[in-house]
Amino acid sequence: MQLNKRSCAGILTIRSIASVLFNVYIPCDVAHNGNNHDIYREVLSNKQASCNAQGIDFMISGGDINTDLARTDPTSTHLLNYFVT
Repeated sequence: MQLNKRSCAGILTIRSIASVLFNVYIPCDVAHNGNNHDIYREVLSNKQASCNAQGIDFMISGGDINTDLARTDPTSTHLLNYFVT
């Protein structure tokens, strides 16, 4: 299923345990384009809403997140770290 133009997902159910496999593309977390943070929020929100709506037990996410999780400056890093914890 396609969630938006930046992400798609597939649901895998084995013995009544539902997992969703996400593939995402998120633009670089450069400071000159302020709407990239909005895109990060939108993609993460869509993933969470999809999991909640489908009763998902596990989420596996892959793709191109275009950020360095070791950096502490970009807002996108904070958003992504908050999402996965």
